[in-house]
Amino acid sequence: MKRKNTLRRLFNIQGGLCAYCEIPMDINTCNKPNSPTVDHIIPKSKGGTCDPFNLVCACRACNNAKGDLPLVVFIGLKRKVMIS
Repeated sequence: MKRKNTLRRLFNIQGGLCAYCEIPMDINTCNKPNSPTVDHIIPKSKGGTCDPFNLVCACRACNNAKGDLPLVVFIGLKRKVMIS
């Protein structure tokens, strides 16, 4: 239940937009590309924590694409794809 509350809080703070691609997310879905997820800015596998300052709401597509990449690497890859 705590994770669901965190997801809803982040979703509301961000106005329902993905932290990375800024598409509107649908809080009523869970397995679609625009479904909101909780993402760790610094991945837990890279020393990140569940501290609120390390969490954002990201669409499932961005969260899956980011995986355990550091944020700067992920953003760099997104920009490269957008330019191509």
